[in-house]
Amino acid sequence: IGNGVSPAQATALYWVLSLTGIAVGCWSAYKMGLPGLGMLFFVYLSGLWFYSTSLKYVLLAGNVVISLFLALGPFCAGLVVL
Repeated sequence: IGNGVSPAQATALYWVLSLTGIAVGCWSAYKMGLPGLGMLFFVYLSGLWFYSTSLKYVLLAGNVVISLFLALGPFCAGLVVL
């Protein structure tokens, strides 16, 4: 960012890819018959955005949030398999 891509372009690309990920996740959850699982993608995106804007430099809270997201990944995959 800064050499070939402006910060505004990077932000726009971030939002396009994030919203596309939420849309695809919600669509796939709906197709699997688990529409409530689609909210999980929104929660993850919101949590990562909150981390990047507020908690990144808060020593313990930022680490706890990222650790929870990483630890919950396999459990979320298990929800899809069930």
